[in-house]
Amino acid sequence: MGVITFLLRTRLRIAAVIAIDAVSALVAFFASGLLRFNDPTIVFRDYWGILWATTVIVPISFWVAGLYRMIIRRAGTELWWRTLAGATLATLATAAWTVFDRGAVDGGVSRVTLIGFGINLAAIAASTRFAARVLIRRTTARDNSRVLIYGAGVAGEMLSTDPRFRVMAFVDDDPAKWGRVISGVRIHPPHELPTLVTRHNAETVLVALPSANISQRRSALRRLGHLQVKVLTVPMLDEIQLSQSRLYAMRPVGIDELLGRPPVEPNVALMQQSIAGRNVLVTGAGGSIGSELCRQILAQRPHKVVLLEQCEFNLYTIAQELEQLRLLDHSNPGLEIVSSLGSVLDSVKVRMLLELHNVQTLFHAAAYKHVPIVEENECEGVTTNALGTLRVAEAAIAAGVDRFVFVSTDKAVRPTSVMGASKRLAEMILCGLQNEPSAARTRFVTVRFGNVLGSSGSVIPLFREQINRGGPVTVTHPEMTRFFMTIPEASELIIQAGSLGTGGEVFVLDMGEPVQIIDLARRMIALSGRTIRTATEPDGEIEISITGLRPGEKLYEEIAIGDDVTRTSHQGIFRVQEYPVAWSSLSPFVLRIEAAAERQDRVALRTALREVVTEFRQSTDGVVEHKTR
Repeated sequence: MGVITFLLRTRLRIAAVIAIDAVSALVAFFASGLLRFNDPTIVFRDYWGILWATTVIVPISFWVAGLYRMIIRRAGTELWWRTLAGATLATLATAAWTVFDRGAVDGGVSRVTLIGFGINLAAIAASTRFAARVLIRRTTARDNSRVLIYGAGVAGEMLSTDPRFRVMAFVDDDPAKWGRVISGVRIHPPHELPTLVTRHNAETVLVALPSANISQRRSALRRLGHLQVKVLTVPMLDEIQLSQSRLYAMRPVGIDELLGRPPVEPNVALMQQSIAGRNVLVTGAGGSIGSELCRQILAQRPHKVVLLEQCEFNLYTIAQELEQLRLLDHSNPGLEIVSSLGSVLDSVKVRMLLELHNVQTLFHAAAYKHVPIVEENECEGVTTNALGTLRVAEAAIAAGVDRFVFVSTDKAVRPTSVMGASKRLAEMILCGLQNEPSAARTRFVTVRFGNVLGSSGSVIPLFREQINRGGPVTVTHPEMTRFFMTIPEASELIIQAGSLGTGGEVFVLDMGEPVQIIDLARRMIALSGRTIRTATEPDGEIEISITGLRPGEKLYEEIAIGDDVTRTSHQGIFRVQEYPVAWSSLSPFVLRIEAAAERQDRVALRTALREVVTEFRQSTDGVVEHKTR
């Protein structure tokens, strides 16, 4: 019934437009004849037949010109051209009709009358349609958001036709555009933004800069950060080209577009060195980092990519996405993608995968990483993070894998949580194994970095969800800081650091300057168009609540245990020199930890963990005594 109703409504709308065009044809021809003879009786007497003929000729001509297929509320300059084409076609058809049916027109029709008819018809048809567009937009936008559009280019012009928005003004950085008009809306310079927001009572600013680089977008967004209006942005061109978004798919501003330093351009040679033409395996392939590693690896034209993931849904999701990317990329037709469901603790399966697919490069991203959860489930956390790394490393040695890249974390530096201690133990295990004769063919490389924006469990999606619910936004401590990096950039640097390693090194990524979490919360609230509720501003919309540090949390994160940090050939990657670890002295502790985990003896596990990771100091206040860069 809904479909039938829609069709009936559509036909009624078209019928109404055709009726208006038929009347327009009568008026246009009558007006043209009246200008010629200055006597309405002569027009009716001599042109009676052709007057009625135009009521059929004009709708047919407009149909051929495509005017009835246009969506009036989104019509732009194309409407002028189609109307002109339809009017021209109708004029020629009318002239042809008078030639072939002279009996219907007494004395024929002069060229002046026909030209006047065409001009009148184009003017009337265009006027009625633009009047209808204005009426429809005002009717549909009456309750819609009053918006400003930052960016008066093609994207901004397209957004101005969107019926969801009532565009009050354009803003653009280009002085050459200031004072000009798009669809009746004036373009203003950026310094007028505060005035425009107040004058038009704007609720939202749409940032329409899809081709701008990250620095240009950040510059625009900084101007909007204090205006307390909701900010939405169109996708960037690379997102649109990868079919991840459409231009009209407005999204909230990514906090990575406002904070941090400009991303470091990848070194193409390093990106390809350990991947191009090789068989690559990724553990934890469905996780935040693991899935992005898979996407980056695919772009470097490997021979085969093996995905190992224990979550069925995550494995299905990333496998489907990679398959779509493979089909879109015709430059590597022989690429094979293998999906394997399993755990890194299953040493038999891991070794089978490595040998069956002749894996040459392995990225180990599988881990339990949520600090509070691992703190309450230390046996499972240590088993997966440390012992799982040992199982995969042993399988890699046995299978003769050339390069093993371990994804670590800054929480492994002087850890105050079980999660951080388990990752530090994993680093030590790889360092110890590297010096064993059996590992001569395998190069173990550790890459350590901080928080990634938008990953599962990240503070960014949590804050966004809390803001959407109306608050409060929860911050554990007013002085807490963290390093942040985007997931794609982190993955690129992991791949490049893996190529730099010769075996046994620990690399750290340049994370930029640390960000204060409470400042991050304030910026996100402002960009959502909300106000902050405080003791001095009790009418604010969103409250920031200080909840206190959770078990194992630090106030500050670090990237290196000591001060021996040296540069590499890559400006975004540093090599840290840390104390050597002998496998012979480490293995007894690993056996104790494994035995404690098997019998779920949390006390024994923590005791052994503190003995082997000597920097491990469980903290309840989050204060770190040694703070370095």
